Amino acid sequence: MNTKTKTLGDYITCGRHEFVAHIRNMASLCDGNRSNHHTIGNNLGEIYIGVLVCDMSDSTGRAQFFHKEPPIYNGDSDIMFGDFDYSSAKVISEVPLGIELDGFWSGQQLEKRGKRFKEAKALMKKYGIY
Repeated sequence: MNTKTKTLGDYITCGRHEFVAHIRNMASLCDGNRSNHHTIGNNLGEIYIGVLVCDMSDSTGRAQFFHKEPPIYNGDSDIMFGDFDYSSAKVISEVPLGIELDGFWSGQQLEKRGKRFKEAKALMKKYGIY
């Protein structure tokens, strides 16, 4: 089977796995009234690099993605969190891992002093992204 037709769910079937990954947000290419995230004239859309955590034992059944982005409000950290369903993540490259999503919203900025931020920071440091 060609990798362009596979989803993350075809590759990850059990256990916990961590990857350095690129995520391409296809929704960022939308025009006008939808969310273009400052990508007008850019046919690549938004591309994030971060750490992807796939844990099939997690009760949510969703992959988690952590990446750096400047904080918006006081008290926010510089780490963003987003999650998505395995079946919606199209694998476009295996090495390096590249994922394409139709609508990726990475809108949860982690709290600067929160436990989750400390865990995410340690995870990102482990892979040289922080």
